[in-house]
Amino acid sequence: TYITMLREPVARLLSSYHFIFRRPLHPLHRKLKTGRLSVEDLIRMTPHRQNLQCRFISGIGAGGICDERVLDVAKENLTRSFRVVGLCERFQESLLLMMASFGWEVPFYENRKVAKIRPSVQPGVIDAIREHNRLDLELYEFAKKLFEENLRKNADVIRDGLAALQATPKPASFNKFCRSTEGAGRFLLSKVASAL
Repeated sequence: TYITMLREPVARLLSSYHFIFRRPLHPLHRKLKTGRLSVEDLIRMTPHRQNLQCRFISGIGAGGICDERVLDVAKENLTRSFRVVGLCERFQESLLLMMASFGWEVPFYENRKVAKIRPSVQPGVIDAIREHNRLDLELYEFAKKLFEENLRKNADVIRDGLAALQATPKPASFNKFCRSTEGAGRFLLSKVASAL
């Protein structure tokens, strides 16, 4: 039994591009930063990263030819071998499906590494990404159907879980409170120590 989280393919590839753009030590960073390498160039240079979710779910990995047969195997694997198929774009509901499937408690989590600003992308770039990741797009649509079906089967648990998550303090505000309390404590201790 497996679980997986799939991401909308265009968003996944753009995220990969922006990751390289923000990482000076990445081998392709300088080319991207100076404009010598576009998103379209990156797509053409890295065929092993096209339809990546389809490749991994089917089991062929980054190597080999990714075609309709690989897509069929990936769909079959999602249906037969994955207890939970989650979607990154619907993270909380995916987490709650895992909770329902495995008897977990309502999790306390922090959403990290979320880019605050995404540069705009030309429509032609999106079309190129879609063209080169056609099988991933089809797999993602299939996964969305499985996800929605699982949500319907667990509607009560999901509804209650979403309410519990909304009532749970957000880690960022909790961490901020801890840091501010710790800082205030140090300040007071330093004042007490200097008064002695």
